[in-house]
Amino acid sequence: MFWKFRKFLLTRYFSTLKAPSPGFAVQVFLYFLTFLSWVYKFLIQGRAFLYKTHLLKSQRIPCQVISVGNITLGGTGKTPLVEVLVHVFSTLGKKTAILSRGYGRRSRSISIGDSKTSFRKIGDEPAMLARKLKETPVIVGPNRFKAGMEALKNFHLDAFILDDGFQHLPLERDLDIVLIDATNPFGGGHLIPRGFLREPLKNLSRADLFLITRSDEVSSIEELRHTLRTLNPYAPIWTGFYQLSTLRKFQDSLKVKLPLETARKILAFSGIGNPSSFLNSLRKAGLSPLRFLEFPDHHPYSVKELKRIEDLALTLQVDYVITTEKDEVRMEGFKPQTDLFYVLDIRLQIQGSEEFQQFLIDRLNW
Repeated sequence: MFWKFRKFLLTRYFSTLKAPSPGFAVQVFLYFLTFLSWVYKFLIQGRAFLYKTHLLKSQRIPCQVISVGNITLGGTGKTPLVEVLVHVFSTLGKKTAILSRGYGRRSRSISIGDSKTSFRKIGDEPAMLARKLKETPVIVGPNRFKAGMEALKNFHLDAFILDDGFQHLPLERDLDIVLIDATNPFGGGHLIPRGFLREPLKNLSRADLFLITRSDEVSSIEELRHTLRTLNPYAPIWTGFYQLSTLRKFQDSLKVKLPLETARKILAFSGIGNPSSFLNSLRKAGLSPLRFLEFPDHHPYSVKELKRIEDLALTLQVDYVITTEKDEVRMEGFKPQTDLFYVLDIRLQIQGSEEFQQFLIDRLNW
């Protein structure tokens, strides 16, 4: 029941931040959050100043490092871009590895994940990448310089992809790619905890390339382009959107042809950073769930919870129970009693992909 209480608190928190006409008590609370945001800004900018003036030293791995990051909390699609980059570099004959902090994992040691490694050891996103990119080492550790150096002892590598690396200033990088979610680009315009910005917008001047994701879910991105140009006149801007790739059976490679028959009844659930985007992807594919169950991001499902979902599916007499790849890795130990569970694979499509690839080649001198 803890996750339900947590979801209740988060829902109230988010609704408070977005309240159009807050009452007196809410205004006082928002003023308090604003004060905390200023404290947070002082700390985050002080840290950035120390690295900029070299009072704190960034360390360099003797290998190309490409950072994929964002400036807001929540899902902007970093993991699908990491997957795209691995495939691009592979076609160029470059051997890459993924460096990650491994959010939510239990271990604190440096770990090298493979297709069988538990998400509890390396985190859900690294575990998902390790399963999908079997030839690509996924290295997880709190100190990504040490993790990278450890990886170089075991693998011959041309480059590291630093997952969620925009704020990781202790490690030098050769390219900073920043993802901007077109549906909520700047986290309400306020820093944590008053809003969802991880650092001030002016820090986007550090970016080498912008990728606006979910560009197909808004009417126009011209104003967003203009804002990014104002903040950083030099970084090129690409756009991308998510396409449904395949629907396959849970923990299986058996695929189902899309689109499904419109008469099919569906129950969907997810615990990701942007669940509304997953729901939109389902609806765009003509899949309108009878029920959509939303869990907190990175939620570690218990077998009991998953059995309750299966019981609900039987009660509703649905044909499919659909979730995401990231959720699938957090369903360890679950053995469905039915064949209802399916996983929706979504891939990132970059508009102008050939020009995007050429930019990477030129920038990295490949």
